[in-house]
Amino acid sequence: GARELTQGRWKDIRIKHGGIKQTLSEPHSPWQNRAEAGIRDLKTHVQNSMHKTRAPKRLWDYCALYVADIRSRMAQPFRRLGNRTPWEHVTGDTPDISEWLEYAWYDWCWYHDTGTFIQNEPRKLGKWLGVAHRIGTCLSYWILTAKATVIVHTTVQPLNDPEYRDPLVRDCIAEYDTAVRTSLDQKDRKSTRL
Repeated sequence: GARELTQGRWKDIRIKHGGIKQTLSEPHSPWQNRAEAGIRDLKTHVQNSMHKTRAPKRLWDYCALYVADIRSRMAQPFRRLGNRTPWEHVTGDTPDISEWLEYAWYDWCWYHDTGTFIQNEPRKLGKWLGVAHRIGTCLSYWILTAKATVIVHTTVQPLNDPEYRDPLVRDCIAEYDTAVRTSLDQKDRKSTRL
C-alpha cells in the first residue's frame, strides 16, 4: 500500500493503459505476493552457488543472471504452469538448454584470445560466468580472465578430468586464483578511496 507503488506516476500509467487492475497485499505480509517467494528462492540459490564455488562476492550479479536463466528453464511445481517451464509458459517455445550443458557456475575453462581454435595457439585459463545473451552468436559466454576482467567469448572449452590432475594445470589454477584475488583486492581499495 505504499504511495509510490499505488499513486502518482504509477497510477497515471495504470489509467493510461486501460485501467490496469492492481491488488495489494496486507502490510508486513510478503507471503501474499507470489513473486516474493520466487525472489527468496533465487537469492538462496545465488548465495548457495557463491558459497559452494567460493566465487568473489563482486561477481554476485553474474551468478544471479546464471541462476535466473536456469530457474526460468526448469519446470516449477505450479499448477498454473501445467508442468511446463516458466520460459515455455511465457514464450510458447520449448527452452533450448544446450548453452548450459557443459558448464556450471564458476567452472574452470580454456578460452582462446583470438577467437579461433588454431593448432598450437596458447589457450588461457578462465572461469565460466554464464551465457552472454545478446552479445555475439549462440554459445557466447561470460569469462573471468586472470586479470579479473570479464570478457565474452565463443571459443571456450571446459577443463577435462586428466587436465585437473596435471601438475602444470594445477600450478596455472593456483596462479590464476592468486592473480584474480590480488586484482580484485586492488580494485576494491581504489573504489573505497573515491
